[in-house]
Amino acid sequence: MNNELYTTAYNDGAVRIDAFDNAIFDAAAIAPVLAPLQPAVFPTGADSVIYYDKPNCWGRVALAKAGVFAKGIFTYRFMDRVAPFQGVDRLIVNWERAANAGLPIPAYRGAFAVRQHAEWIWGGILSEYLAGWRELDKTSAADADLMLQAIAAFAKQGVYNRDMHCKNAMTDGNGGIKVVDLDSLEFGWKPAEAKAAMEAFFAASLEE
Repeated sequence: MNNELYTTAYNDGAVRIDAFDNAIFDAAAIAPVLAPLQPAVFPTGADSVIYYDKPNCWGRVALAKAGVFAKGIFTYRFMDRVAPFQGVDRLIVNWERAANAGLPIPAYRGAFAVRQHAEWIWGGILSEYLAGWRELDKTSAADADLMLQAIAAFAKQGVYNRDMHCKNAMTDGNGGIKVVDLDSLEFGWKPAEAKAAMEAFFAASLEE
């Protein structure tokens, strides 16, 4: 995480929210939703809960509040609980770099950390909430074309996304597309190789 790219938007000792590139949003409205997060408990106070306690995703939550999407990850390693953002540093860097590269992603708003029982127990990212958008339809040729456009955009910047499938991208239904899951990015690839690898993964995902 490049701290020079952030300003502290909220910090009450229990919840810290840092805004990326001077992003403006209602951090004070979001903080009370983040403060009581628990791994297998339905979040309260959100405008929308996208998921929590999914199969094979214990300790992950996604919700929307005040026009902002929040993705939280429970801090598993004790050594990462000593400082905010430490447990999600790689994810934060992915969003920073993707945003700076102008990739087709939701607008990146910043990062958050939650302190419980004297430990930084949650971390996550904040982004634009794509209200009214839908996941790509794997049976739609038009949606497949949108994904190929996104793949080309990532590859052009030398970015390889290891998880490029329909559930990780959304469209507004009018030709717009944004990739919403940036957990598995690798930078510094040769564009042609990144493009071929992502297209092969996407094609295989359509057969599942």
